[in-house]
Amino acid sequence: MYKKKTRAKKFKYNVNKKKQWKKSKKLPAIGMKELKETWNKHMTVKQNFRTFGLCFDPNSITSKDKSINKDNTEVMEIVESKKTMAKHLEKLAEENAPVKTGIINNLSVDNIEFCKYMISKYSEDYKAMSKDPQNMYQLTPKQIKKSIAKYISYINHVDIATICK
Repeated sequence: MYKKKTRAKKFKYNVNKKKQWKKSKKLPAIGMKELKETWNKHMTVKQNFRTFGLCFDPNSITSKDKSINKDNTEVMEIVESKKTMAKHLEKLAEENAPVKTGIINNLSVDNIEFCKYMISKYSEDYKAMSKDPQNMYQLTPKQIKKSIAKYISYINHVDIATICK
């Protein structure tokens, strides 16, 4: 075998190493007010998690042989105040969770036009659709059937949404 040639590293004059080092040492921003107020900068992350009643290492709880894991007893002995803090954090997470609207539009405008054209011309003859000159991407009958099914479900969903408004 031959030895792979390695090049000497070039010095990058445009990179500020001091700034990069400071950035790497900077703690991440905590978004929740409650966590920010109770977070102790002088404690480790593991200790802060323990004060919140959270588990730092989920593998320590879910280990199969609990006699092997000695930290498990510490994690399981959660004080009531810690439990309330954990419940409070869960409640805040549920409140701040993004709400799903239910309308998912994965179809492009071209795909919608293609489906409209194919349905108007061939109704449900997918083999004929695959041989049509408008089928520029040479989709197979099954692929066309799937895209038309998506289109129909999207149209039905949009119709229901407009009726409900």
